[in-house]
Amino acid sequence: MVDFVSRSNFHSKLLEQSSGSFFKEPLYWNNTNLILNVEPSNIPNAGNGIFTYQSIKKETLIGYYDGVLKKDDGSCVGDYSFSLNKSWYVDARSFPRAYIAMINDARGSKFKNNCEFRIEMEDPNTGKRRKPHERKITLWAIRNIKPGDELFADYGEDYWRCDRSHPY
Repeated sequence: MVDFVSRSNFHSKLLEQSSGSFFKEPLYWNNTNLILNVEPSNIPNAGNGIFTYQSIKKETLIGYYDGVLKKDDGSCVGDYSFSLNKSWYVDARSFPRAYIAMINDARGSKFKNNCEFRIEMEDPNTGKRRKPHERKITLWAIRNIKPGDELFADYGEDYWRCDRSHPY
């Protein structure tokens, strides 16, 4: 059983083992410098989403899409995965999962995307162009976001073309 944190409580979630004993194991980790939380999405049947508890100005770097770098076999990479190019993708399916991987796409809902993913092609410190497998996926605010708002970003057309019927 998962005990989700409330909006006023930022402590780690507790995972109950079948033995009934509790231990602290975070399901998600905040890989940003912002006050965010993972909670049930405002989009019906969308699972969890990311909410902010501070104002975020337009063009603010929110954070990085972290996960395991994997070689792409040409099939759809699946949920919680982000393609860097035709050969490489970042797989963020395993737990603890970074907050940024929990963002929802507002597509088909009454909400609008307020963030966007960008691939960092160059090292911001050196200006050197990165090799495809060294690129970083970033999340940026594309409008001002108020405290309490859910964050949304476009997943891209490739995401919606994949078969989502298989379990992970």
